[in-house]
Amino acid sequence: MDNIETNTDNTRLYETIFLSRQDISKDQVDTLTQNWVDIITNNNGHVGLVKQWGIMNLEYPIKKNKRAYFTLINIEANKDVIYEMERQMRINADVIRYMTVKVEKHNDTPSIMIKEQEE
Repeated sequence: MDNIETNTDNTRLYETIFLSRQDISKDQVDTLTQNWVDIITNNNGHVGLVKQWGIMNLEYPIKKNKRAYFTLINIEANKDVIYEMERQMRINADVIRYMTVKVEKHNDTPSIMIKEQEE
């Protein structure tokens, strides 16, 4: 893959959450996560926290899946890097849903999902 031209002056902070199919192994989820991290770092982006929340029930079926692996990635990158990562997610059959949001700063406190799992 060719490196995307990035301008470091335009880097922003993002949080991406992606849901992986319930029937893939933990190793496959790790490989998917590493693929996204590689896309980001190979194109002058930086990855902060990578947190796997594990497999959880979905409120409603997505592509016939009632459960999914949830993974959070904190990213500092140019928007073109995010576009490429999301393009790769769209064409990957193991990813059933993803969402990337721009944030002002990354949150260092435990997420609501982790707090709910601890209770």
